[in-house]
Amino acid sequence: MNSMVSRDTDDLPQILHDVKNPLAAALGYLEWAELTQDLTVLESARQAIAYAIDVANSALRPKDAGADVPLELLGRVHQLRQMFLLRCQQRQATIDIGRWQESTARDWPLDPRQFDRLIYNLLDNALEAMGDSGGSIMIEWLRTPRFRHLTVKDTGLGLPGEGSRYAGRRSSKGEGHGLGNQIVTRIAQELGGTIVVGRVVPHGTKVTVRWPVLN
Repeated sequence: MNSMVSRDTDDLPQILHDVKNPLAAALGYLEWAELTQDLTVLESARQAIAYAIDVANSALRPKDAGADVPLELLGRVHQLRQMFLLRCQQRQATIDIGRWQESTARDWPLDPRQFDRLIYNLLDNALEAMGDSGGSIMIEWLRTPRFRHLTVKDTGLGLPGEGSRYAGRRSSKGEGHGLGNQIVTRIAQELGGTIVVGRVVPHGTKVTVRWPVLN
């Protein structure tokens, strides 16, 4: 019990962030259904609420209990992408999965929830960077003999300079140092990896998280 309390105290902002995101998405779907009488979005709302409950249950488990969710990376990306559909529709944006090489449990050494956090916050930051002007986001996964590469590209504002640190990423609201960025940076550190930020021609930003393969 002590280990669980310690973890909850240390990770409380992150856990609240993880629960808040799907609940906010579910609320958006419910409001949209009420406004438009489009009941097809209720299933997306149900999935978002179920995901929030799953996150809360995961946080309540002792730290050494292990994950109860099977790790299938591409399937998890599809599930997380569902939470952004309404925001994408409102902003005339799209989220697509590009090149995705085969992925196995060996490719992701951390708790599966960390993968979810990484994907969610990379997508959230990319969508914010595009503002209300619309655009596209692309997710890619690349395997090399020594490293794994997870990349999110967007057609947003791009980078203000040539910096390659994720802390320098900015959104259309002039932000770029929020909890989401801290979570991405923390996960990259736990992986023993790096974050590289570059430009997308003609405009936009590419964020790549790269980490070494475990032997």
